[in-house]
Amino acid sequence: MDSEQKDVNIKDVVGFINSQIVLLKKHRLKLIVSLVLGVIVGVLIPLIIKPKYEATFSFVLNESEKVGGSLASLVGQLGLSSGGASITDEKVVFLIQSKQIIGSTLLSKMVDRDEILANFYIEQFKLGNSWKNDTTLHDFKGFTGNPIANLTYAEHKALNQIINEIILSQSLIVQSTKKTTLVGSAQGGIILISYKSKSEVFAKNFLDKITEELSKFYVSKSIQRQEMNFRIITNRSDSLRFLIKEKENNLIAFKNAPLGNVMAGTRVREAQLTKEIETLYIVLGEVIKNQEVAKFNLELTTPIFQVIDRPYYPLKVIEISKVLSVVVSCMVSVMGLILFLMVKNFLR
Repeated sequence: MDSEQKDVNIKDVVGFINSQIVLLKKHRLKLIVSLVLGVIVGVLIPLIIKPKYEATFSFVLNESEKVGGSLASLVGQLGLSSGGASITDEKVVFLIQSKQIIGSTLLSKMVDRDEILANFYIEQFKLGNSWKNDTTLHDFKGFTGNPIANLTYAEHKALNQIINEIILSQSLIVQSTKKTTLVGSAQGGIILISYKSKSEVFAKNFLDKITEELSKFYVSKSIQRQEMNFRIITNRSDSLRFLIKEKENNLIAFKNAPLGNVMAGTRVREAQLTKEIETLYIVLGEVIKNQEVAKFNLELTTPIFQVIDRPYYPLKVIEISKVLSVVVSCMVSVMGLILFLMVKNFLR
């Protein structure tokens, strides 16, 4: 019984295959036309779809080191904290894709031409045409170079639309490669950034500027306290130098006075000035020492972005393979026709 059922099933399959072969032979002209159409479409697709240019940028994060040993003790005595903001791969990856960094990048001037990057984007991708029906942006004239905080309502709206286009296109990819130590803890590795665009000029400038803006933003935020300490001590040092110079000039004036005009009170004042100058030099020496420590602490806590690779012209071109396009197009065209004929024949 089972053997007979298997024979019947095999006969049914063979019969079905033979019927489809007969069907295809009957419509072979349609298959040839479908194949020709597939070739034509496959050739046209690479011509219609413009190639994209890929810019890549990679750098290493060098975390600021902690001050140790006797220097750490001296820093603590001076009240100069050596602790900076912790810099991690995750923070950098998030910041690169944030609207703050992308917005600042778009509002900055291009590297190889005197033009704001956002204005170049609007012109290059014809955004003005899509804004004609927008009551806010229909007569938008472009950005004037103001920072994000000082943008007008229309500028904010235009900038947000450009940022959303870049983010939603998923053309900006940021990856972090971390090293794992023997004890299993992850260490900061290499940050890889890539961006694809139909404009080679925009792709290169966008990556150049986004890393520049990231560095400025991160450094300014991570060393605020150390920078303030150094600035305060430097101002104190400058004030002492000015005061010493003033008293030294007064002392010179007293010493150069005619002998007939020198009185006992004048001699006393001269001695006082000498003593004050000596004291000020002692204080200045301590301030200079503090200034050097503060400067060292500032340099030590400043995160460094060491560039490995940056984009250069010509950028990598990503385009659809003509051969692959023709093959896929022919397969889709022919298989689509075969499926249509089979369904149509089945429904009869």
